[in-house]
Amino acid sequence: MIFKRIAAALQWRIRALLPKKTQRALLRDNAKYYAKRFYQYSGVANKTRETDAAYLTWLGHVVEKGLAMPDMRLGFGGERVRELIGRLDAYLTNHGERDLPYIAGVHILKTYAAVHRERGFALDADVLAAIDALPDADVPSAYDKADYTPGEFFAAKDAAFPELAAARKSVRNYDPTKPIEVERLVRAIEIASSAPSACNRQPARVHIITRREQIDACLALQNGNRGFGHLCDKLLIVCGDLRTIYDAHEFFDLNTNVGMFIMNLSYALYHEEIGHCILNWYAKPEQDKKLRETAGIPEHENVVCMISCGAVPDRFRIAVSPRYEAEHFYVVH
Repeated sequence: MIFKRIAAALQWRIRALLPKKTQRALLRDNAKYYAKRFYQYSGVANKTRETDAAYLTWLGHVVEKGLAMPDMRLGFGGERVRELIGRLDAYLTNHGERDLPYIAGVHILKTYAAVHRERGFALDADVLAAIDALPDADVPSAYDKADYTPGEFFAAKDAAFPELAAARKSVRNYDPTKPIEVERLVRAIEIASSAPSACNRQPARVHIITRREQIDACLALQNGNRGFGHLCDKLLIVCGDLRTIYDAHEFFDLNTNVGMFIMNLSYALYHEEIGHCILNWYAKPEQDKKLRETAGIPEHENVVCMISCGAVPDRFRIAVSPRYEAEHFYVVH
């Protein structure tokens, strides 16, 4: 067994010492292979039931997030609401199945209409008629739970892991009058550092942005914080150190390893009673360069995501984001 381990280690080290020309060829071949697969099977070039379900879920989530915003604007999301109505109809016509994405979308629209009726806001008659014509659906949404208090939301912070994992949710509402101490963020990062990584290389790096003007400048480059980003007290920019990568075959390893760290960090932030929301970084090169300049991120680090952080207010709502049953996620071979 020991000889096999030594041989494997030597093989890895020899590969790491391959000439740059060979490494470039490996990187080119890998990029070509995976780009081809991405184009062949993703929703970029193919429309399947799974693609339609994913888009329906995304669209419903956009509307539900609006229901949970700190200052919900009545009549928000008119175009998205109309699109969701049309997509639900198309989904049922094309796939004939009232599954979770369909049911959740219906319920979000029913909730949207009910909230506006309760507040005396007149939605367009055709929109209301279309929503009323949808079948009843019983899936929780942001308005099916009374406002959370901090004690209710963080009740599972010291619970056994199954309860803690189920209780952790993204928060898009913060109290800007209650600053988050950097020490609490550091404690969360210390907890997150237990995340596994390939060969224990630990590539994750976290930039803690504390100044308001710098936070705003960074968030202006990100496309998913509208309506709540201005309230966050601290911003985490999570990166991966490219210098920990030795071989062109490891092209995807950085995001895989940093992704595990991010999930650990999210649980740790919940444990520390810090409201937070993980924000995507789908950036064009010019955006990425601008963020590096704005936040002082070294060139050898790849940005993977941002995380908005803040103290939760006395009462707040969250997007429920209903989950599939476990059977959706696995295949036994």
